[in-house]
Amino acid sequence: HRLSATDAVQIRLDEGARVFADQLKGDAAAGLLELSGEDVMVLRGNVIADRMREVRLNDTARTVRSPGPGRFRYYDDPIVKPSEVRIERPNPTTRTSLAATWREAMAYRQAPDGETGRLDLEGDVRVRSTPDARTSDRLDARSVSLDLSHGAGGVRDREERGKADLLARRGDTSLERMVARGDAILESRTWEDDRKLGDPRLFRVTGDLVDYRVESGEALVEGAGG
Repeated sequence: HRLSATDAVQIRLDEGARVFADQLKGDAAAGLLELSGEDVMVLRGNVIADRMREVRLNDTARTVRSPGPGRFRYYDDPIVKPSEVRIERPNPTTRTSLAATWREAMAYRQAPDGETGRLDLEGDVRVRSTPDARTSDRLDARSVSLDLSHGAGGVRDREERGKADLLARRGDTSLERMVARGDAILESRTWEDDRKLGDPRLFRVTGDLVDYRVESGEALVEGAGG
């Protein structure tokens, strides 16, 4: 059964995720959908992916793919209330706990049980977070893979984290592991007060591969770096 729709397209997936687009076409029997537009958005719990021109959903393979650039944002709390009816496209104004951009491609593959998944971002990936007014974190690499449990979560505030504990297990879904490849830089800066005067306390690792475990705050570095 072929599907097609235009103008203010909105679909709701079984797990509660929503996709907003300008056009839709697909094959319902095969579980294949292709959504396109000027700013395609995927919303799930406390996570938004947007600024994409095309999103391809494969229900059988449990994958979401988008060629080209885009943006990913994590919030500490769900962005909209659960609903089974059509909703307005959200435009959250609360603090973004973590944001990522990429230039080449995004791919998400969910495990069969729906409880875990891996998000792969390709091409000049930039991850930024500001847990509070005194702290600024960044991760830069050619590609970044995120291992997710129920999606992706928030960021620790200053009271919750130690020297290297950049990300927290909170929100609708949580980030378990982050692997950056290609000229990877993982950095956290913390100032004494909100004015950010003087030199911050700096935590920084670089390498061809940086494997960061959220639970332990450990960062494994491979290749040239420090």
